[in-house]
Amino acid sequence: MKERELLFANELLAWREKECLLRKELLVEPSFWSGDLEALRLLHAEIAQSMENYINHWGWPGYTSVGNEAAIAAGYLVSHCVTQPQFMRFCLPFLEQAFRFGDAWGVFFAELYDAIMYFEGKPQVYGTFIDWDLRGKLAAWKTVEEKKANARRWAMLLEPMSKYLSRMQQQAQDESWLVPRDIKLYREGIVGFARTHGWKRLHSKEEIPTLD
Repeated sequence: MKERELLFANELLAWREKECLLRKELLVEPSFWSGDLEALRLLHAEIAQSMENYINHWGWPGYTSVGNEAAIAAGYLVSHCVTQPQFMRFCLPFLEQAFRFGDAWGVFFAELYDAIMYFEGKPQVYGTFIDWDLRGKLAAWKTVEEKKANARRWAMLLEPMSKYLSRMQQQAQDESWLVPRDIKLYREGIVGFARTHGWKRLHSKEEIPTLD
């Protein structure tokens, strides 16, 4: 690994750790989306600027260049920098190309694609994005041609939808994830978050597909 790639790999790992810790602090409050996310926005902006600069010069930071752990961190970061919609859209074709050429895992492309669809208020494609439904249960976000979702997931080397959802529901139970006290206000918070951070098409709560 070249010195440049080693340095960037270490940055990716440090950013992932910092983002995870900050997100856990904020998620103590179930109304996450309507809370004070300025610290998260500043961190995401720093990550986006540095990653975009790297990608423009040397391409996607895949595991052949920055190593497995750092490549995993890169995949995590791009789908979690939700305060930076332009950055997420910018990364999508680079990540897809890296997957097609065997230098990134399909799960990260699928998660990024679905996250963009979610915040644009559109149905997802691969069924990787889950959220609280009107009953306070974790469910898959609305999915395009849901019966064909497993075929699309198979192409990305993902487990079947039912198995994935069961695993995530069990994880939520084991880790005591907090359910929003008011689902309506929670959904409105998502709309406000999307509008504030530059996501398009989300203008009112009526534009958010229901999970039921």
